[in-house]
Amino acid sequence: MYLIEELEDVPVVKVSNLLPEWFIDELYDLFGQMEGQFSTPNWASGKDRPMVNKRTSMSLCSAKDMWFPANIANKNSPGGQPWVPALMYELLERFIFHQGILDFLSRSSQDVFRLIPEQSHDGRMHIVSYGDKDYYNWHRDHTMPDGAFMYGNSPARKVLFTFNLCLCRNDQMIGGDGLFMKDNKTIAAPFEDNCMYIFPATVSHAASAIEMNSEDTWLNRRFSCQFWMAGTQVITPAEQEKGRWPRPTGK
Repeated sequence: MYLIEELEDVPVVKVSNLLPEWFIDELYDLFGQMEGQFSTPNWASGKDRPMVNKRTSMSLCSAKDMWFPANIANKNSPGGQPWVPALMYELLERFIFHQGILDFLSRSSQDVFRLIPEQSHDGRMHIVSYGDKDYYNWHRDHTMPDGAFMYGNSPARKVLFTFNLCLCRNDQMIGGDGLFMKDNKTIAAPFEDNCMYIFPATVSHAASAIEMNSEDTWLNRRFSCQFWMAGTQVITPAEQEKGRWPRPTGK
């Protein structure tokens, strides 16, 4: 059973021990099956020009990632239509938006979290796999481009909240802490396996570099399951052209 609390000094809700072990096993089975679909992140400018990072250690994210919905041709997505594993819907509907979490948020001491139970819970899933020396540099989660969302197609929309669940079975891993910034003050949330953080997309955040055996197997890496919950505000094509919001491509 999970425990839930609000952090001090920064608008972040922490949910410890979110998932039962049997569900984590199923997630790891999925991560293993999808290993070949993870790649080095490529981010595009507002004019859809790829920003190629020849030195990946200098990029925003040095890990590997993938997105759902995904353009993967298989028996569940005839013709290569955007595909989402059923397990991702179960993660959202059975655990992330659990009635106890929604009840807690509806009574949060910080008004911003009271918006979550009132919004439609749509958006995209971002899965990040961290190996030795990987990190995610400081950033905010701004927008999602138009196209396939978890519950259908949508115009580009701003990210309203981020739900970040971290998993790692490697007890030799060091680092991978969550970092949040508020009023020029950095608040560190030490890594905890099976722990989820919920925060407004306007909060600057990062994940510190990790240390582990570089020869560890794929499933011994640190995995981050992020759900980007979309707001109701549609981003127009003209706004996208300004290049204010980096957007993932090729996923």
